[in-house]
Formats: sequence, C-alpha cells, structure tokens
Amino acid sequence: MKTKKNKFLLIGAAVLTGTLLFCSGMQVGAATNEPGSAGDPLITLSYLEQRLEQTGNGYQCLTLKKGENLSVSQGSQIILYTGTASVLENLIDTTVGSLVSGGTKAEKYHSYLAPADGSGFTAETTCVIFLSGETY
Repeated sequence: MKTKKNKFLLIGAAVLTGTLLFCSGMQVGAATNEPGSAGDPLITLSYLEQRLEQTGNGYQCLTLKKGENLSVSQGSQIILYTGTASVLENLIDTTVGSLVSGGTKAEKYHSYLAPADGSGFTAETTCVIFLSGETY
C-alpha cells in the first residue's frame, strides 16, 4: 500500500513540476516578445500607423483630395496607403513586378516606382500616400 501511495505522490510531484516549468517558460517567452516582432507578429492598425509615422526611412506622408494629381520625379517610390487612386502615367509595380499603364487602378500597399518624370497618381477618393522621392 505504501508503494502505491509513493507512486501517486511521485506522479503528482512530476506533473506539478512540469506544470510550473511550462508556466514559467511561457511567462519568460511572453515577456521578451515585443509587439510586432517575429515572436509576436500580430499588430493593430493604430500600432502600424504609429510606427510608420515614427520611422525615419525617407518617406513622407501625403494626403491627396479627390481629383488631385501627384506627379513625381524619375526614381521616386510611391505607396498607396488608404483611399483609391488611378495611375497618372506609367508606373512599375515593384510588388508584383509589372508595368502599370496610365488610368489603371492602383493597389493599396503596393510599391510603385516612377520610370520617368511626371509619373504618379490621380486620387479618386481622399488618399494617404507614402512618397520616397521628389514631386514633379
């Protein structure tokens, strides 16, 4: 009878020890993952917008009203963040690797490269655009 009791206590102690190690490991792992890092990749839209505003990566945030044109110089990079816009002149969609003709609807979050001066967007609604380069 003592051996059954000892077995039960030993198994109970092993389960308790395993549970404690698992929980402490989870706490340590959760404490080291910064939101948005590889360990915690899910982020909120407000966090993304805040980080984009804080970055000093050479992008400027522009707001275009409906009907406004954005013409940029050759080599500029444009990203449509919100709203809808159409391509003003030919642009290179570097996200998918294709040439986009004038009048085509621009895709949100795609990176566009201006192959010549005067390329850009026409806002169909109010748009937020990130620009790396110069306006023309």
